[in-house]
Amino acid sequence: MIRAVICDIYGTLLEVGPPPPDAEERWARLWQETVGTPDPPSLDQLDTAVRRLVPVHHAAGRARGLLQPEIDWPALAAEAFPALKRVPASQRPWFYHQHAGLCRTTRLAPEAADCLRSLHHAGLVLGIASNAQACTRLELAASLTAAGLDPRLFTEHACFFSHEHGVAKPDPRVFHTLSARLAALGIAPAESLMVGDRPDNDIRPALAAGWAAWELRPHPGPRAGSWSALKAWLALGAG
Repeated sequence: MIRAVICDIYGTLLEVGPPPPDAEERWARLWQETVGTPDPPSLDQLDTAVRRLVPVHHAAGRARGLLQPEIDWPALAAEAFPALKRVPASQRPWFYHQHAGLCRTTRLAPEAADCLRSLHHAGLVLGIASNAQACTRLELAASLTAAGLDPRLFTEHACFFSHEHGVAKPDPRVFHTLSARLAALGIAPAESLMVGDRPDNDIRPALAAGWAAWELRPHPGPRAGSWSALKAWLALGAG
């Protein structure tokens, strides 16, 4: 019997869309109001500069024995553009959340709200296993709230956000950490279900950890399909 459902975020809980049409203008205002220096880099320039630093930081993580190290995007952004260090620490989560909203739009996936609500009401523990950055918690909370859901329906002890640990999926440490946390709640690996859209990051590492897994995709299959199909599968007592 499944007692815990752990969800990926991007491509699973959240659909990712294009940036708003006035993104660059809003970014320039955000920079000037928060950073306080003229001539900010464009969104593309900032993204390109950070991407150039990623392989260096990944190599350093792998040298420490991590299969899939995670970067800290705000730290790399400040490394590329030191003016970003002027953003007060108390404003950084808000600032980078605003920045993320100018690079993309997000919304809760269709049918996800109904399924999550049903699983929560059925008493299942809900959690997160996401390759994420500092903006992710705020993005998810905003999308859940817009759909009429309380972000607290996810049990904090059952949540793993990669930027907080320096390691990302599919590193086995993600699922080993969550397995230990779920065990503290009396939930065994075989009672844990990973819901994700990527076989490489979500499905295969979850199965390797002894979990069940559901691949979220448009076309049904064995332990695969939409949110509504997942709801029906769990309601039948499968697993």
